[in-house]
Amino acid sequence: MTAPVAKAELAFFVSDRMSLAAPPAARRGPLTVLLVALRWLAELPRRQVAMDELKGLTDHELADIGLSRADIHRVFDPRFTAERRAAEQVI
Repeated sequence: MTAPVAKAELAFFVSDRMSLAAPPAARRGPLTVLLVALRWLAELPRRQVAMDELKGLTDHELADIGLSRADIHRVFDPRFTAERRAAEQVI
C-alpha cells in the first residue's frame, strides 16, 4: 500500500484527545470553556496536517482506511467517531 497513513494509524486522527468534546453543559464553567478553546487552538496545527494528509490520498487509499472523500471534513467530529466505533462493533 502506498498510503502514508495506515489503517492502524487512523486512531490518531479520531482520538478523543483531539476531539472538541467538552464536559456536559451542567459542569461547564468559564474556566472549562476557556481551557477547551485553548486546547482546540493548540491542536489546530496537528489537525490541519492530518486533514492535508487525508486530502492528499487517492480515493482508493481513503477506501483502504475506511473513509471516503466526503468523510474527510468530519474526521474530528466526535459524533462521526462514535458512529464509526458503533459500526465497527456491529461487524
